[in-house]
Amino acid sequence: MTTEEKNGVSAKRIGPLKTVGQVLSEMGRVYREARRKEIGTADAGRFMAMLTAIRQAVEGDDVDRRLAALEQRNNPGGAEN
Repeated sequence: MTTEEKNGVSAKRIGPLKTVGQVLSEMGRVYREARRKEIGTADAGRFMAMLTAIRQAVEGDDVDRRLAALEQRNNPGGAEN
């Protein structure tokens, strides 16, 4: 018996969480499962907190990549003004 089975939590497969859209889809799935009483509200709250942290990290990484691309575009040679 897995830890999840002992705790009454299903071990469902989830997709990748590499984009904000993917994280939001997972958040929607957790919400729907909680509404259908497939998972408890305490578990849903914990999952949502983790997913919120992941979403914020993904957003921060996206901002960093966009900023780096803008800096490279505005200063392709790397020389400072």
